[in-house]
Amino acid sequence: MVLENNAEYLVVGKPTKANFVTENIDNQKFMVFGAGIMVNQSDKSGFRFTITPIEKTLVDGKLEIQVTERIENGENFTHKFLVPVKTKAE
Repeated sequence: MVLENNAEYLVVGKPTKANFVTENIDNQKFMVFGAGIMVNQSDKSGFRFTITPIEKTLVDGKLEIQVTERIENGENFTHKFLVPVKTKAE
């Protein structure tokens, strides 16, 4: 995941555009989800989305983002990312 503003963290209440680049993944079987995430576009190379962190949904000051892919045997492979979040811009 790459934040378009090249920041190392998100800010509560501030929308930030991000890209989630995928390779060798069927985007029809792939999901990106978490509180405050809105997918803007999906294509063969990945997902573009906007993240607006909500303070009450943070886990130890981080936003939990999950990606899930339905793999060939019909099961789901899920990975969780914890993205640092500040409560206000510095």
